[in-house]
Amino acid sequence: KRNVVVDLIGKGKVILEHPDKPKFLEGNVKRIEEGWDDTKKKAQERLKLLTETKEAFIGYAENNETIATEVEIAEEEIKKVKKHFNLDAANSDLKKRQDLYNKSNDTVTGLFSSINANFNCMAITIPEDKKKILAKEMKAVEEKLEVLGRFKQTVTKIEELVASLTSFDSSLKAIDGWMKAATAELTDIKNASGGMLPEDRVARTMDLQEDIAAKIEILKSNAVTESELL
Repeated sequence: KRNVVVDLIGKGKVILEHPDKPKFLEGNVKRIEEGWDDTKKKAQERLKLLTETKEAFIGYAENNETIATEVEIAEEEIKKVKKHFNLDAANSDLKKRQDLYNKSNDTVTGLFSSINANFNCMAITIPEDKKKILAKEMKAVEEKLEVLGRFKQTVTKIEELVASLTSFDSSLKAIDGWMKAATAELTDIKNASGGMLPEDRVARTMDLQEDIAAKIEILKSNAVTESELL
């Protein structure tokens, strides 16, 4: 059919070059040419749609298989999360868990976005009954994405643990530094007591006792924190 139409248009254009051409011929040739161009355009669009639909079917199947695997990987990574009480180990593990979550989140959400795009493309040509079946499949896949929420919650708990460990570690180091200074102060009071005025000795001793009382409260708070961490 293509060769016939092209040949017909070609012959019409040859005749149009003749000075004695029929008056109606130019309009007929133009209508045939425009009709043929329109037909070619529609055929190309249809072919493009069919090609995209075929690729969408393939992508839909492959992406569904891949996202199922990625969801399983996320589930396994959640199970691997555990508490670390060594601060360096806890920080290192936290960075690892954050990276794994971010990678999992990007991969799974990206795949689901692709599956949506595949579905929207297929929906242009597939019948309604098939479209409903695929919509149910999409819903089932979407429900599995809740694993990302649980993964995020798990990582958030580890972030909170590490923050508490960091604060606890800083508090212990501060207490340790204070103990050394307090011991030195107590030794100085004892050694210099003979040459000190009684009121000066009492004042320094009372200051140290007040300081010790305040630090005892901090130690009690640290004990509660330690219990919560465990």
